[in-house]
Amino acid sequence: MSLICLNLSCENAAEKTKPTAPKTKTVTKTTKTPKKANKNNVWSKLKKQVPLTDAEIGKLKAIDKKYQVRKKTLVKTKKWAGNANKANRTNFSKSKVQEQKKLLGAKYAKFNKVMVAHKKSAKKAKTKSGK
Repeated sequence: MSLICLNLSCENAAEKTKPTAPKTKTVTKTTKTPKKANKNNVWSKLKKQVPLTDAEIGKLKAIDKKYQVRKKTLVKTKKWAGNANKANRTNFSKSKVQEQKKLLGAKYAKFNKVMVAHKKSAKKAKTKSGK
């Protein structure tokens, strides 16, 4: 008789404790806030002042990136600074200008004028901020 009571009491205890569903965690995604448009963005200036197409701007960006990488490698290999490497810097500059002229043709003069003005304004901003 005690066996039966014991068996019934175990079954009742199992029925009373219902398994609770595991708590679900809500995952919230954090999204990056878009960068504010730089007022001194040279590419937008070029597009407006030297009527350039998006394709031309894309190609100019590619040329710029290519020469940034080349300059970085020259600096790392110590073939950039000093009088001994003046020829490297001159050839570097000439080949970059040549590619830009080939791409832009008659628009190059206006392009160069805007770029020089942008570099001067960037230099002034840099000295004002104390960098």
